[in-house]
Amino acid sequence: MPSRMARHARMAVVVLHLAVGIVNWQRVLAVSHAIRQKPVSRTQRMYDMDAAVFSPEGNLYQVEYATKSVLRGSLAVGLVASDGVLLVATNQKQSPLLLPESVRKIVHVDGTIACAVSGLQPDGRLLVKQARAYLAHHDRLYEEVPSVDSIAAHLSNVCLLFNNYPEDPNEERKMHARPLGVGLLLAGWDDDGPALLFLNPAGSQGRWHAKAMGRDSEAADKLLRSLLGTRDMLHLETALPKVVKIFHDLLGDDFCTDRLEVTLLKRSAQGEPHLRLLSTQEIAQRVQMADPEVTDVLST
Repeated sequence: MPSRMARHARMAVVVLHLAVGIVNWQRVLAVSHAIRQKPVSRTQRMYDMDAAVFSPEGNLYQVEYATKSVLRGSLAVGLVASDGVLLVATNQKQSPLLLPESVRKIVHVDGTIACAVSGLQPDGRLLVKQARAYLAHHDRLYEEVPSVDSIAAHLSNVCLLFNNYPEDPNEERKMHARPLGVGLLLAGWDDDGPALLFLNPAGSQGRWHAKAMGRDSEAADKLLRSLLGTRDMLHLETALPKVVKIFHDLLGDDFCTDRLEVTLLKRSAQGEPHLRLLSTQEIAQRVQMADPEVTDVLST
């Protein structure tokens, strides 16, 4: 009897060890699968904790993470036409309890300058606030509206304030402690005519004929390149339905005209540039008048 009980005990211990080994092996497989799915190098783990430290390969990982935040944002498109600038943006699906007008993707900085925002909305509000403060300060000093390039350059400097360490350790850091996870499409008018500038989290800014940002921006850029060959012949009323169709083709089932925001920047009858935010009804009406075929596609 004792020998039989001892054999059963030894078998139970062996079974227990096998069970523990299987569980541990499953954990190893799960970890290895996670590593394969999302590889993070040792170098990246060492250098992504500080936004102002370069890795040996020359990467600023915090800036790269901020750029990914823009790519996860809602799609926005800007296009320079022969008679102005077109900005189109869409809101991602929100709770039905949220008022749609409380979340705006296109903001009018003043009467002649507008910007589309993609990425973190609080960071976008910070840049819009900085742009308005810069406009007011420039107007107070020089009694004129600053150029679109100077506004973009100022916002570019604001984007780089995450590495603004004070000389006095007791002094508080200015502005923000991380890169801003937001991209801006800035539309304005200067001596050369209508202008469109794109600003990214790294602080880089430049002029574009047409630019997309946010989710599906790479595919949207490819479709916009097909329109660049006829850019000189495109008017705002002609460009609007083509850009709206790009949103329809890329968003698929998520497309909804009620979530579209459209702003036109063009000259008034008096020759002065001015902004116009279109309502949902105006968007549908203008698309139908310009290109009925596009309207048929959108209604399906």
